[in-house]
Amino acid sequence: MTTLFKFIFGIGLLIYAYRAYVTGEVRAGRSGLKLYTPTREENPIAFHFFVCLYLFGGFALLIWGMLVLAGVAEPMRLN
Repeated sequence: MTTLFKFIFGIGLLIYAYRAYVTGEVRAGRSGLKLYTPTREENPIAFHFFVCLYLFGGFALLIWGMLVLAGVAEPMRLN
Protein backbone atom coordinates (compact mmCIF):
# COMPACT_ATOMS: atom_id res chain seq x y z
CA MET A 1 0.00 0.00 0.00
CA THR A 2 2.67 2.50 0.95
CA THR A 3 4.77 1.51 -2.04
CA LEU A 4 1.89 2.36 -4.35
CA PHE A 5 1.52 5.67 -2.50
CA LYS A 6 5.19 6.47 -3.10
CA PHE A 7 5.05 5.55 -6.78
CA ILE A 8 1.91 7.61 -7.44
CA PHE A 9 3.19 10.71 -5.67
CA GLY A 10 6.67 10.33 -7.15
CA ILE A 11 5.31 10.12 -10.68
CA GLY A 12 2.93 12.99 -9.95
CA LEU A 13 5.78 15.21 -8.77
CA LEU A 14 7.86 14.37 -11.83
CA ILE A 15 4.97 15.13 -14.18
CA TYR A 16 4.28 18.43 -12.41
CA ALA A 17 7.95 19.43 -12.52
CA TYR A 18 8.10 18.67 -16.25
CA ARG A 19 4.92 20.64 -16.99
CA ALA A 20 6.17 23.55 -14.90
CA TYR A 21 9.49 23.57 -16.75
CA VAL A 22 7.77 23.51 -20.14
CA THR A 23 5.27 26.28 -19.31
CA GLY A 24 7.81 28.43 -17.47
CA GLU A 25 5.92 28.91 -14.21
CA VAL A 26 5.57 26.81 -11.07
CA ARG A 27 3.16 27.05 -8.13
CA ALA A 28 5.16 27.28 -4.93
CA GLY A 29 2.64 28.00 -2.20
CA ARG A 30 1.04 31.19 -0.99
CA SER A 31 2.31 34.67 -0.37
CA GLY A 32 -0.35 36.12 1.86
CA LEU A 33 -3.72 35.65 0.18
CA LYS A 34 -2.45 35.23 -3.40
CA LEU A 35 -0.67 32.28 -4.96
CA TYR A 36 3.11 32.48 -5.30
CA THR A 37 4.05 31.43 -8.82
CA PRO A 38 7.64 32.28 -9.77
CA THR A 39 8.23 32.36 -13.52
CA ARG A 40 11.35 31.76 -15.52
CA GLU A 41 11.47 35.42 -16.65
CA GLU A 42 10.54 37.24 -13.42
CA ASN A 43 12.39 35.14 -10.81
CA PRO A 44 14.61 32.51 -12.42
CA ILE A 45 16.40 31.48 -9.21
CA ALA A 46 13.17 30.66 -7.35
CA PHE A 47 11.71 29.00 -10.45
CA HIS A 48 14.68 26.65 -10.90
CA PHE A 49 14.87 25.99 -7.15
CA PHE A 50 11.27 24.79 -6.96
CA VAL A 51 11.50 22.77 -10.18
CA CYS A 52 14.62 21.02 -8.82
CA LEU A 53 12.90 20.50 -5.46
CA TYR A 54 9.95 18.79 -7.17
CA LEU A 55 12.28 16.71 -9.37
CA PHE A 56 14.42 15.52 -6.46
CA GLY A 57 11.33 14.77 -4.37
CA GLY A 58 9.78 12.75 -7.17
CA PHE A 59 12.95 10.76 -7.79
CA ALA A 60 13.40 10.17 -4.05
CA LEU A 61 9.89 8.73 -3.71
CA LEU A 62 10.34 6.50 -6.77
CA ILE A 63 13.70 5.18 -5.59
CA TRP A 64 12.37 4.60 -2.07
CA GLY A 65 9.45 2.64 -3.52
CA MET A 66 11.81 0.51 -5.61
CA LEU A 67 14.00 -0.19 -2.58
CA VAL A 68 10.95 -1.34 -0.63
CA LEU A 69 9.97 -3.66 -3.46
CA ALA A 70 13.52 -5.05 -3.59
CA GLY A 71 13.45 -5.68 0.16
CA VAL A 72 16.32 -3.32 0.98
CA ALA A 73 14.22 -0.71 2.81
CA GLU A 74 11.38 -1.19 5.27
CA PRO A 75 7.89 -0.12 4.23
CA MET A 76 6.44 2.95 5.86
CA ARG A 77 4.18 2.18 8.83
CA LEU A 78 0.68 3.58 8.76
CA ASN A 79 -0.59 3.75 12.34
